[in-house]
Amino acid sequence: MAKIPTTERLISLVVLLVETRKGLTKAQIFEKIETYRDANSPDAREKMFDRDKAVLRSVGIPLQLQENEAFGGGVESRYVIDQASFTLEELSFTQEEAAALAAVRDFWGGGDFSDAAKRALGRLDTAASQQVLTDQVAGTTFQFTDALTDEASFAEITEAISQRRSISFNYRAADGSAAERTIAPWALIQRSGAWYVTGHDHDRGERRNFKLTRILRNADHETSVREVDREYVGTEIPLAELAAGVAPVQRYPDITLFTPAAEQDHVLGRLFGEDVEPQGGKIVIHNPDEAVLWNLLTDHDLQIRFAPADHPVLDAFTERLQRLLTAQEDAVAKYTPHVDELTPLKAQRQRLSAADEMRLIFDIIAYTVANDGATHAELQQRFGLTPKALRTRLEKLPLYGLPQGGPDELFELNDDGQAISVSQVDAVAKPLSLAPVEAISTLLGLQSLAKLRRDIAPAAMGAYEKIRQALAARSLDRLAEFIWWDHSGVSAAASQLEAINQAIDTGRKIRLNYRTDTAGREVTPVQVRQFLADVYLLGWCHRADAPRVFKLSRCHRLELSDHGTLTDHQHQAVVEQDIFAAPAGSEQLTLFADYQIADHMPAMNPTHELALGEGDQLLRVPRVSDDFLTQSVLANAPKMLIIEPADLVAKVKQQINDRLELITDERA
Repeated sequence: MAKIPTTERLISLVVLLVETRKGLTKAQIFEKIETYRDANSPDAREKMFDRDKAVLRSVGIPLQLQENEAFGGGVESRYVIDQASFTLEELSFTQEEAAALAAVRDFWGGGDFSDAAKRALGRLDTAASQQVLTDQVAGTTFQFTDALTDEASFAEITEAISQRRSISFNYRAADGSAAERTIAPWALIQRSGAWYVTGHDHDRGERRNFKLTRILRNADHETSVREVDREYVGTEIPLAELAAGVAPVQRYPDITLFTPAAEQDHVLGRLFGEDVEPQGGKIVIHNPDEAVLWNLLTDHDLQIRFAPADHPVLDAFTERLQRLLTAQEDAVAKYTPHVDELTPLKAQRQRLSAADEMRLIFDIIAYTVANDGATHAELQQRFGLTPKALRTRLEKLPLYGLPQGGPDELFELNDDGQAISVSQVDAVAKPLSLAPVEAISTLLGLQSLAKLRRDIAPAAMGAYEKIRQALAARSLDRLAEFIWWDHSGVSAAASQLEAINQAIDTGRKIRLNYRTDTAGREVTPVQVRQFLADVYLLGWCHRADAPRVFKLSRCHRLELSDHGTLTDHQHQAVVEQDIFAAPAGSEQLTLFADYQIADHMPAMNPTHELALGEGDQLLRVPRVSDDFLTQSVLANAPKMLIIEPADLVAKVKQQINDRLELITDERA
């Protein structure tokens, strides 16, 4: 018997449970859907069904298990899908709100949030029955690149928090050991570019924080996060307090920082959330967080000195830096002989996952229904499909519908070769609601833009409230209660951002001093991008007469200058810059990395690999900016280390030695 594609099985499951208002028992589902019925074993059938439930949750279609009175007495469990809970009702946005949403589309400069926000925008546009969203020109001057783990894990955790359910997952600790952990999740916290889930650990009997990049995948490279039947242990701790306690938290006695006057505002911004007391040329931090001090110490752009010289954190940092230096030297000695064993990665055809394929089919149907038909050209443009890819989906569409259904129970497609219409699709005629990561990317983007751009804040929050209310059926309107996103990088550059936004809004240049440059230069600002705790200005440097990227922590005496405009060509050249790019002609590099780190690092596009076991690997990747690489090593070592080229290895070691020397000088 021919194997039924996963997408067809998933769509059959959705349509079956939507059409069967009272729901079905698990046994009835297995009987009606052929792939379940013909599974090789009961265990295989159960695992397949569990995977399908997880996929549906990840796209925002939760299966609910309800207890009902059985015929003849007793209670039976039935699975149901409430159509209202996974579809969007009609929405209406003002032109200003639509512009704010269009800005969110481009706010996320990369990563999973960027893709999710674009999907969400298209679906909101369909629900609004108006072309005001996708036709908008982006209005944002700020981009944030988010380092998110795989979407399925994020969706499972979000769903569990909103429904107050316990979960388990396979987790690799910082020492490399792996074990199953079972928790009652309370919140998702983003700190310095990394996402954490915090909650009650059932086995330890207390609160624990878990970094999402350390949640392991199973043998099929799917998320290991799954619901478990354990009592949910909640918390009354406020979200801000939960965020303050996320990884790693080690408090120390008061410490004093000495920093040049030009850097003090930036340093204060980096101390966002800490108890600080500026005193002229120094800053006293009360009860400082070790992680915050480490981030300041390892930023080689900052000229910071610590007091007192015998402060215990300096002992901890000395030991940590020495361990990193040893790990880097050992990795070069151990893995350099294996560099020649790296094998080219085969170019793989990009195939959509079953979840993405099902989401695409439903989006095509909803768009076509909302517009009373659609041309092939419209569908190709809206969903980014080639003519061949669209034709493949349209050919399959009449196969979907009720399992074992006759012609009247399958989707009907009318296609004249130029345009289509669909019928018998009532179960999925409305646009899908937003999946957890789509909702989060959209709502966080609107919140962040409201803080960054006062001119569009009312419209951004107006759109925020309308979307929040539309998500109430699935409790996703409560996202703000358990999602915390770190704005410390933005806060560090708040005064600079205000001047940059003013310059962009009024068409003016800015004058700035960069690094040790005392002559100054004029720049026409175009865009600001953030990655982790660093904020970058992209603009046209008039002194160089070329596009340039400026790290804001290196910019001093930033002030408004004369009016000036760019040509379309100059503007495009600026926005196409890559903040992670290495100088032209740079060779590739080889690094040692845990696969989860490599998977979620921007600009890591490996060309060769060598598996080392336990999830570790050697990767050869295009060389990116040295600043990005050295900061990545300091943040992730010993799970990310440079093996070659020698000049970059030397630079990483020099950065470590410079920090060690700084601490030593403090004690001289």
